[in-house]
Formats: sequence, structure tokens, C-alpha cells
Amino acid sequence: MFGHLRPERCPICKGADFSDVAPPETVVTPITKETTVIKEVVLIQCQYCKSLMPQTALFCPDCGARRKG
Repeated sequence: MFGHLRPERCPICKGADFSDVAPPETVVTPITKETTVIKEVVLIQCQYCKSLMPQTALFCPDCGARRKG
């Protein structure tokens, strides 16, 4: 019905010009991506105090001795 009119003119508003009206703002919602990393820690026995310590440790957390090997 109103397809032949220019889009910036409104036939209901008697030809009011809406070219100065800003388009609605676009709301952007951030996407949060969560990742869970599971690492396995191998424990070895201290040669001095026989307590368990991580394989990557250089010193025993209990007695403070330097790891051999």
C-alpha cells in the first residue's frame, strides 16, 4: 500500500522527516567461555624422610633436602 513512498517519509505523520532519528543501539553481550584443565601430579618419595613430594619439586617440602636424580 505504501511501498511507492520514500522510506524516510511517514504517510501517517503527514510527511514528517525522520532522517534525524538515530537507529536503536545494538547491545552486545560478551561470550564467556570457561575451560577446566585437569593436571595429574605424580608424587615420589623423598630419599631422606620418606614423605611424598611432587615429581617436579627440586626440594622436599617436609625436610628441605634436594631431590636426587
